[in-house]
Amino acid sequence: MYIEDLIPGVVDKLRGRSDLSTYGGIPGSDIPSWIYLAIKDLTPSYPFEELIMKGPYVNFIVGQAEYLVNYFLPTDDTRWTQVRSFFRFFVTDNPPRTQATNTVGNQLKTRTTPVVEPMSTIPGIPQYWNQNGNTLLFGFQPDQAYTVFMRYQRPHPFDTDNLPASQVYMPDDWREIITYAAAIKGCDYLGMNDVGMRYYQLLHGDPKNPGSIGLLQARGSQMRRNLSNNERQMVPVVRRFTG
Repeated sequence: MYIEDLIPGVVDKLRGRSDLSTYGGIPGSDIPSWIYLAIKDLTPSYPFEELIMKGPYVNFIVGQAEYLVNYFLPTDDTRWTQVRSFFRFFVTDNPPRTQATNTVGNQLKTRTTPVVEPMSTIPGIPQYWNQNGNTLLFGFQPDQAYTVFMRYQRPHPFDTDNLPASQVYMPDDWREIITYAAAIKGCDYLGMNDVGMRYYQLLHGDPKNPGSIGLLQARGSQMRRNLSNNERQMVPVVRRFTG
């Protein structure tokens, strides 16, 4: 899927304004640039496997539990939108390995700050992580320089010299959502406020109707259903028996 593939759908939603389908190189004044802006808005907020990257192999620093995200990113490209996962090997490689081997390791689990913070003061093998803005906290505090790598989501790339030919790194079933999101931007530019509001409600739901869900919420619900087989943390509650 490419930006040019989405242009006819946006033209249709803007009541046939095909005169706006040619990229003029001025952001915000034509359909290709509205699609570009819509994709830029959507991709940082939702997980897309097409944008997932594997970071370099690096070593934990002994005794250090808190790191900037950039520590786990390539030195020549430190852009990211989401931290997705960490894999930690049980061995120490110094310098870090340059290619995957059969050395045993496991995925670190993400937990809330109140769970990870007490562990971050105890030396041991890192098992959990938590993100606060640009900072990552690990528990337990590394007692060795274990090798680790991060998977992260990069910003969506574009060919700004030929925007219509830019590939869209999103699943094809997001086509309708992108089209409506771009049309909303076009409606705002053209003063089609009533039409734009209707498209906004289709995407986000009607705020006057609590039972109404939009296309984005429905898509998010589908993502959660797809992850339903993953483990979940449960906190048991035990009441004293007084009978």
